[in-house]
Amino acid sequence: MGSTTCAGIKILNDIYSYLAQYQYVHLVALDMTKAFDTISHSSIIMGLSQIEGISPFVVNWVTNFLSHSRHCTCYKGQTSGYLETNQGVLKGSIGGTKYYCVVTNSVSVTDKDNYNIRR
Repeated sequence: MGSTTCAGIKILNDIYSYLAQYQYVHLVALDMTKAFDTISHSSIIMGLSQIEGISPFVVNWVTNFLSHSRHCTCYKGQTSGYLETNQGVLKGSIGGTKYYCVVTNSVSVTDKDNYNIRR
């Protein structure tokens, strides 16, 4: 499943399948949208540097990428000023999910091109 829509369709299909066999279905859903906002940049950098097999060049690149991050808020055509932040990663970015996994100690490197998510 590559998208939220596909995941939603699969969940609905699973619910209907279970309802065909049973009278009820238990579903637990977690909203992780704010989790990405609370990750400190120093935790990401420290987590990356502790993973065996990660090149120091990658750690330095991520450090430079996260350094002096600035964010603003846009609402109804109005944009706030930019403020520097030391936490949070871009939602929807390729690195965002991996950074979150690094902080929660669920990423291992098997070789320089592949990352495995441990469960």
